[in-house]
Amino acid sequence: MQQQREPWHEHERDRVPPELDPAFSEFDDDRPSRTMANRLRPVIWVAAIAALVAMTLTFVL
Repeated sequence: MQQQREPWHEHERDRVPPELDPAFSEFDDDRPSRTMANRLRPVIWVAAIAALVAMTLTFVL
């Protein structure tokens, strides 16, 4: 008798990629994923500009 495999025992290589999953097209809204880098990009730009201004003022004064 063959044991039934639990879903959490699947290896990464055995998983179906999301593009091949039948439910993917149903739930895909064609928007790019919101990664942490995308969310923090404005903060990174402001911090970089503030650092450049601080360095410039340090050398000028």
